[in-house]
Amino acid sequence: MLVVCLAGAGLMASGACRRETARPQSQVSFRIGMGLGGTSLQSGLPVLINMLFADSLIAVGWNGRPTPRLAESWTWEDDGRTLRLFLRAGATFHDGRPVTSDEVLPVLQRALKEARNTDYFGGFAYVESVEASDDRTIVLRLSRPDAFLLNELTNTTIVASDDPNVGTGPFRIVTRVPHLEFERYGRYYRGVNAEQACAENLITPATLADLMARARRRLYRAGFEDLNLKPDHLLISFSPDDQMVLDTFAKPDFRRCNFEFVRPLPVAGD
Repeated sequence: MLVVCLAGAGLMASGACRRETARPQSQVSFRIGMGLGGTSLQSGLPVLINMLFADSLIAVGWNGRPTPRLAESWTWEDDGRTLRLFLRAGATFHDGRPVTSDEVLPVLQRALKEARNTDYFGGFAYVESVEASDDRTIVLRLSRPDAFLLNELTNTTIVASDDPNVGTGPFRIVTRVPHLEFERYGRYYRGVNAEQACAENLITPATLADLMARARRRLYRAGFEDLNLKPDHLLISFSPDDQMVLDTFAKPDFRRCNFEFVRPLPVAGD
C-alpha cells in the first residue's frame, strides 16, 4: 500500500486567504491500492513513485507529442544525429541544489550504460555519447537519426546522483519506513496552486479572484464551462528569485491542473 500524506488544505474566509484556525488541522492520507504482479516492476509501483517524486527531461503531452519538463527546449542538429537539451532555469532538487548539467549527466550516462547491458536498447540504441557543453546544456550524439530517443527520455527521471531519495518532482520523500511518505515540495518549478499561494501571502485575495475570473473566461471562449472550479485547480509559477511569472499582459500566468468537472457548453438550439 502506498500512502501519501499531504498537509491540510487552506480555506477561504472573510474575503481573505488564510488557513482555518477554529479547529486543528489534521494530516490527510491519500491511499492508492494497486494490484501486484509477479515483480514490483509489473505492478507499476515504481512508475507511480517516480511520477510523484521525480521529473523527466521531457514528457508526453495530451496530444501525444513531446513536451518540456526539466529540459525547457531542445534542438536537433547534424541531420538528426545530435540532440541538444537545454535545462530549465530555476528547477531544483529537493535538497535545494539547482538542476545543472553536472547533475543530469551522470543520470543519462547510467541509463545509457544500463541500456547497453541489456538485450533491449530502446531509444538509446543509437546514442554514442552524452556530454555537457555548459551548465545548462546536455548533448547526445547518435550514430544515426532516431525518433524514439525523445520517447526514451520521457522514461528517464532525474534524481540526485549521490542520493536516490532526492528527486525533482512536485513531492519529496519524507520517509520510506514503515511506509512511503511524501510531502509537497514548495520550490517545485511548475508552480503552486493559487489557494496555497494565497494562504502563504504570495498573492493577494484580489489577485486570486482575478485568476478565477480569467480561468472561467478562458474556458468560456474555448466553449467549455467548469461546474466546480476551485482555487487549487490553478497553478501559478515563480522565478528563481521568487518573482511571480507574468503573461504578455503583465498578469499572473497560470495553468489548470484539474479538468474533472469541465464540460462543453450547450449549443444554441439543442
